[in-house]
Amino acid sequence: MSPPGGEVDLIPPEIIETYPKNGATNFNEKTIEFTFSEFVNKRNINDAFFVSPLIDGLPEYSWTGRTLYIEFPEKFAENTTYSVIIGTEITDYNNNNNMVEPFILTFSTGNKIDSGKVSGTVYAPKSAGTLIFAYKMNDEKINIFENKPNYVSQISNKGKYQLNGLSDGDYLIFAVKDEFQDLIYNVGDDRIGIPKSVLTINTDKIFHDRFDFFLSLEDTLAPNLLAVTMTDKNHLVIE
Repeated sequence: MSPPGGEVDLIPPEIIETYPKNGATNFNEKTIEFTFSEFVNKRNINDAFFVSPLIDGLPEYSWTGRTLYIEFPEKFAENTTYSVIIGTEITDYNNNNNMVEPFILTFSTGNKIDSGKVSGTVYAPKSAGTLIFAYKMNDEKINIFENKPNYVSQISNKGKYQLNGLSDGDYLIFAVKDEFQDLIYNVGDDRIGIPKSVLTINTDKIFHDRFDFFLSLEDTLAPNLLAVTMTDKNHLVIE
């Protein structure tokens, strides 16, 4: 007889160690590391990896056992706080259990970590895979239809999100169900949550919580005349 099977694996994977350590400063290398609690499906990393602020070029991934190595094409910008997100697309090798929530590694290439932080909830029937787009406002106009955001984060399985490492300034923040995974808002395809206000990070207010969103699909259809009905000689009903 075949030996009986063991209990079904219901434990989701998690990240148990990183290089650099979370909150590290003066980091000037090109490679970072993540060690998982168990073996995971390597093919999911392309969909699960995000870095904020965005960088030019594509990183290279390599593995040794349960440790993921991410090498960037160039060194990070000087005196900048970065957040590297490993999202919930990561699943374990045994039973395809997803990570429960995104993991965020924050470090700085300077001697301090920018401490601005925003958190909230995205409300939608099917919000899994929704991203948070944060645009830092400057003298130029922000075009969410053409420009990628400066900062990106992902929501958890419960719809919660967090943006870390924001420098002082004004931000426009959107929740976008990015169907094409191109970090651009595509009208008619992507669901979007519109911000209730411009958000300001400064020494007086470095943390904003309950900055929530409701996802909806933008109506792109123009109204059409369907029918005209005369109820009497003086009244018309237009549909």
